[in-house]
Amino acid sequence: FAQAVEATFGLTVKRETRDIDVLVLKTNATSLDALSKSTNPDGKYAAFWNEAAATNQPLSVLREELEISSAMLVFDETHLSNHYDFDIKWKQKDYAHPNVAGMTEALKKLGLDLVPVKKSMEVVVVRKAF
Repeated sequence: FAQAVEATFGLTVKRETRDIDVLVLKTNATSLDALSKSTNPDGKYAAFWNEAAATNQPLSVLREELEISSAMLVFDETHLSNHYDFDIKWKQKDYAHPNVAGMTEALKKLGLDLVPVKKSMEVVVVRKAF
């Protein structure tokens, strides 16, 4: 595939390992008390650039919204597999202006931490051939 892209479009395709800024969603000492395990069989989910609300949803839906709203990769390291109810809001103008600090503060209400880290990851680098 890489050879076809290179020949057709005059690009070079190469895999590299790079250190990338990401966010990690983690539990803390208050998680089990603060997170509401869902008892409602109906699942609902609503999200915008500055809020996430759910009924009977796994934390993966929250992780996805945090990733979209922060414009960064978010890894879920909570190891929680139950479904939960949550409703958090933070100040953010729109998706183009992420407020990671606001998200982090809002998540504390759920007993969760959002931690910025660097992860070494393999990426595909595409460049114009000379």
